[in-house]
Amino acid sequence: MSWTWREYDPFSSVISERGAIEPETALSLLTHYDWKSPLTAMETRPKDVHYAPGFEITDSSSRIFYVGGAGDSKRQSFVLGYTRPRLLRKLTITGFKEKLDPKHYSDIEIQTIAEVELLLSAFLDNRTTELDLRFS
Repeated sequence: MSWTWREYDPFSSVISERGAIEPETALSLLTHYDWKSPLTAMETRPKDVHYAPGFEITDSSSRIFYVGGAGDSKRQSFVLGYTRPRLLRKLTITGFKEKLDPKHYSDIEIQTIAEVELLLSAFLDNRTTELDLRFS
């Protein structure tokens, strides 16, 4: 499987395409990413903010895993987004109907980088059941 990544700069409306990335590099990116500086800068320039600082990884089947910094310079957390195909069931007058949503998006807030690393590893290892449980 192959992956690409994009980076979100809080002060730019353009999402930068960064190209191909390997799983080990993606995990290293997470742990070495400067989360604090952009969050501190966002406090002083709130009107200039377009996005939360972060990045997203897309795999060859078009699933997307997004990691964004949240909070401020004193307390930070992470918002994780997961886009994937998902079969949705909806109750109608005639019973349940199923529909495939090819770009179903869910997000959660996580408090620790260690927990984010576990979920990013699950994405990179294609452990979809584990991700679906967390992002349901």
